[in-house]
Amino acid sequence: MSRDNSRKDDKNLSSKKKNTKGKRGKGGIVIYNASKAPINGRCYINEIPTEILTHIFSQLEPNELNAAAQICKHWRWIITDDSCWKIALIQFFGFVPFRRLASDSWKNEYITRVKLLRIWQRGRGLTLAFDPRVGIIHNLYVDFVNSWMLAGSLDKGMVSRCDPSTGRISKDFIFSTRENVSHSISAMLVDRHRILWGYKSGAIGLTVLNKQGSNRFFKQFLDFHAGPVSVLAWSNKFTSTVVSGGEDGLIFLWDVNSGRCIKSLRMDETFGNDTIITTLAWNVKKYIIAGTTDGTVYVWSIDSTLISSSPDNYKDISPIKITGTSGVISLHYVESSNALIVAYENSSEMKKFDLETMECICIFKNGHSGNVTHTVIDIQENNDDSNENGIKLLNILASGDTLGNVCLWDANGCGTDKIQKPFRTFEGHLSSVTAIHLDAFKMIIGSLDGAVTVFDLLTSKVICILCQSSQRSRRTVNRVTQAQENTSAVNCIYSKDYRTVLNIGGQIKTWDFTPGSAVTGNKVKQQKKKNTSSTPKYTKRLEIQNDVRESTQMFEIEEQEREEHFAKMQKYTPIPGLTNDEMLAYALMVSKEEHQTEDDQIAEAIKRSLEIQEKLEEKLE
Repeated sequence: MSRDNSRKDDKNLSSKKKNTKGKRGKGGIVIYNASKAPINGRCYINEIPTEILTHIFSQLEPNELNAAAQICKHWRWIITDDSCWKIALIQFFGFVPFRRLASDSWKNEYITRVKLLRIWQRGRGLTLAFDPRVGIIHNLYVDFVNSWMLAGSLDKGMVSRCDPSTGRISKDFIFSTRENVSHSISAMLVDRHRILWGYKSGAIGLTVLNKQGSNRFFKQFLDFHAGPVSVLAWSNKFTSTVVSGGEDGLIFLWDVNSGRCIKSLRMDETFGNDTIITTLAWNVKKYIIAGTTDGTVYVWSIDSTLISSSPDNYKDISPIKITGTSGVISLHYVESSNALIVAYENSSEMKKFDLETMECICIFKNGHSGNVTHTVIDIQENNDDSNENGIKLLNILASGDTLGNVCLWDANGCGTDKIQKPFRTFEGHLSSVTAIHLDAFKMIIGSLDGAVTVFDLLTSKVICILCQSSQRSRRTVNRVTQAQENTSAVNCIYSKDYRTVLNIGGQIKTWDFTPGSAVTGNKVKQQKKKNTSSTPKYTKRLEIQNDVRESTQMFEIEEQEREEHFAKMQKYTPIPGLTNDEMLAYALMVSKEEHQTEDDQIAEAIKRSLEIQEKLEEKLE
């Protein structure tokens, strides 16, 4: 009986196995038939918490998610319910994002954020370093869509046009002078279609570029400052006017079309000769704000659009002063709250002023141990307090100090007792922070010693380290003060999704982690090394070979033209010993022979064309 029972059990097990076999669906996921599954069977995977299952589903591709949604009702509910994805996002990252990567659904938000995090943590992609040949770089503009960039230097007063994906450098540099000569300047702004130059002589120049910067038009403005130009400002929405500040204590509003100063703003009588305008904040329809080295902030309530059309209506405009104790590093105007955020030298605090009352309404403190060295602000275009999903939109202020730490602040908040504390703090650098990039997913920090680190905004954890500071640059930082130029300082950072471009001194470094362009595996890396067409050394050698080839061809053409000219001169050179009448007769004879040969050539060509036409007619007949 025992043997018969065991055989029956084996038959039942085999029948259950047959009934539970499923078909392979899309995405490589096996779909089982629930009606044929064991009634008393226990599904252990559905006992996993919903947050963990949601995180597992976030690793799948869209076609795999569609296939997983067909497994059972529980999985389909998790995959299609947007609230599950929001809860799982908060559970995994610990916070609700204050910048949305995908505003349509929390499912896309979670999947996009996890995908970016996974790709940046792997750090597999194309890395490139090249020298744009302009010296220490102070300004960058990068167009990732069309793959071109501009790198500008104040020391040489020139801009180089490069390809960030290949490292190829255009031979046609953009200079700050009409004579195309390298010349040191004091201020510069670089944008997609224009470059604004500020000269040490007090003059202002503008270079207008085409779509990719290949063709350009240079214009020098007619008026000038009495001293070197210290700071420049412009607006992307109001391009007909630019603003400049000089060491003479004057601020000029320039009409770009005419090249003339349409309005000059003067400081008050207490403006010292040693005081310099260090920074400008310009709101086209409301304010022009200037910060100086003595800590004073001057505010002009002025509509720049009306001045450009009727400058006589604004004759006497006196500024309102906000006094400070040390030099102004940066100014940030927050239009939603009509407030001004000021950062000072030799201070670990920042202050926010109400521009209606000119009183300090908030102090940003209890975040930095060192002095603030660099600040950036990310202002939301939508000024409402909350979006459609009920998430509060923050105007984020990021500030770095001399100890390498960065703090994030709510620019709209005032805190308790007028003291605003940071809601995020990032540590990990050994020297002063010189550049910060901020977006919805990450924050990239560059320092004086050339170190570059990528942080996750939600978790404050390090995602990856793009560049590490060397022992040599650390010793240099100890010897050199922060006010001096450093060959390893990171001055500019551009980043978008999977691509990043930055400078370290006079060198450009690029990273491309775009899926599909990553190089994985040692074998593929070795093959890529053999293909030297993308290395900077090979591109430089190729450029030199092309230059030599072009120069050789030019020399050959010039030599041929020289020989033809020499032969013609010998032909027209008269025979020695002839009189003037004989020389004239000889020249007429030579010219007559030349015209005769030309007429003979024309007649011969006409004769050949007639013969060809006759042959064609005979063939057609």
